[in-house]
Amino acid sequence: MIRTAEWIRTYRERLMTDKTYGFIVVILGLVFVLAVFVFAIFKFNSASDVTTTVTSVGGVIGTIVGAFFGLQLGAAGKERWNSSVTTPSGWH
Repeated sequence: MIRTAEWIRTYRERLMTDKTYGFIVVILGLVFVLAVFVFAIFKFNSASDVTTTVTSVGGVIGTIVGAFFGLQLGAAGKERWNSSVTTPSGWH
């Protein structure tokens, strides 16, 4: 069983790594939506076509980024719960 101080240290290290990945995911999503916006401006003539394209892509990217963060939080919560559960002394 990991002692509390070790668990806190490893949790902080992993959290910093997760924050870095999360920041990269958000930046990549914004860059992709911006690229689609620039492409749509040059491809379509009407504002409604540009809006439709960017909104559709933005919805998909937002869903993917939201799923990423939801999975991260769920995995962290499960790990924290698993580390707090104690098993009886005779069980493995």
